[in-house]
Amino acid sequence: MKKTIFLMILLLGLSFLMAHPPTEMNITFNEEELLLTIVIEHNVNNPGNHYIDQLTIQHGRNELVVHKMSRQDDNDSVTLVYRLPDVQSGMKLNIVASCNRIGRLTREFEIE
Repeated sequence: MKKTIFLMILLLGLSFLMAHPPTEMNITFNEEELLLTIVIEHNVNNPGNHYIDQLTIQHGRNELVVHKMSRQDDNDSVTLVYRLPDVQSGMKLNIVASCNRIGRLTREFEIE
């Protein structure tokens, strides 16, 4: 019984070692079309079971976008595009990308 519990703890620990948060987020805004493009770098072996599972875009306390996902585009990244008709120049957006296993990456982006 002790060996089984030890093995389960070891396997759980190893799965966390393999997990990691997103490493980079590149954000651009097209003023004419009001499109926010976000490329999240998250290198994984299998994008079907280790992926970005949620992206949240906030302005202050207001959530503008909450996007839940069940996989990412490929082994390297996920690209997301949102039309944000209500944003204005000078607004500061808080963008959070979360890994389904562990960790998150947060960036602030100012609309110019």
